[in-house]
Amino acid sequence: MSERSCTCSLDALDFVERRWEEDVLPTLTRYIEIPAKSPAVDPQWAEHGHIDRAVALIEDWARRRPIEGLTVETVRLPGRTPLILLEVPGTSAGGLVIASVGVAPAFAVSGAGHLLVIATLATLGVEGRPRRQRPTTIRQDIAEGLAYALRTPEIRALLGVLFVISFCAFNFSMWVPLLARNVLGQGAQEFGFLMAAVGVGAVSGALTLGTVVPRQPPLALLHASAAAACAVLLALSVIESFSLTAVALFLLAYAGVITAAGCNTALQLGSSDELRGRVMSLFTLIHGGSFPMAAFLIGAVSERWSEGTAFFVSGAGGLAALAVLMGARHRPVVGNQS
Repeated sequence: MSERSCTCSLDALDFVERRWEEDVLPTLTRYIEIPAKSPAVDPQWAEHGHIDRAVALIEDWARRRPIEGLTVETVRLPGRTPLILLEVPGTSAGGLVIASVGVAPAFAVSGAGHLLVIATLATLGVEGRPRRQRPTTIRQDIAEGLAYALRTPEIRALLGVLFVISFCAFNFSMWVPLLARNVLGQGAQEFGFLMAAVGVGAVSGALTLGTVVPRQPPLALLHASAAAACAVLLALSVIESFSLTAVALFLLAYAGVITAAGCNTALQLGSSDELRGRVMSLFTLIHGGSFPMAAFLIGAVSERWSEGTAFFVSGAGGLAALAVLMGARHRPVVGNQS
């Protein structure tokens, strides 16, 4: 095996932690110690030289990076703070196009693609009427949207399922590194393969939702797919095989995307025209805001007990929450009898 292959097979997370502690953090500490201020606060910044010291520190650090083809340039204009330009030759499709035909033609092609998207959107028909203007405040509009979501059983149920799948299953940036390094003891190549399994599962779930599932996904399907994702988390708490882990991550992403994207579709189709935007803002808040909260829980449980315990807690907790949501939805309403 070549030296380059050996380097690529190093544990990616250990490499990042070592670089952070030995290289990035000391430089960042020295950077923070420099009392450089914005020209709006320090009009004599050029005479004081603090910004120049900060620029020199970052420029020196950047030049010492072992990145092939990296160029570092500091641009200085009269009366302006310095600008550090770092350039690394690209190797992707965009980089190949630029290298072959130049920067301007590549941007022209990219712009033409955006124009095609705009033209396609312009052909879409618009249904419904524009919202009539009312003398309400932002707080009143937000309160109205929350009240609508809470009093509408279908919307409330969909948001509940969305929270469960987002909180329990969608922290792939936490799950996959824990599995690759701590559970399986694998390196960067295997970590990349597991992430690829997640990506293939997510794309497959999206394709399934768009081609097989009805136009408005039924709530029972979303409950089932969320339960399947939580069941996969339970399985991952005991799996120690690399191949089985890859299959489980595929299934986790597959079921997770069907649930999340299905909730997105059902919320948009099931909301009133006037309140659809506010309902979708709740979707964004729940789906994106659950990740940081869940990350704290995953990290705390993994550190205090084990990674398997973290998977079990998330899977079992998700199934329990789904059971509560289903029970609350089917609970009969008992009124006063005369």
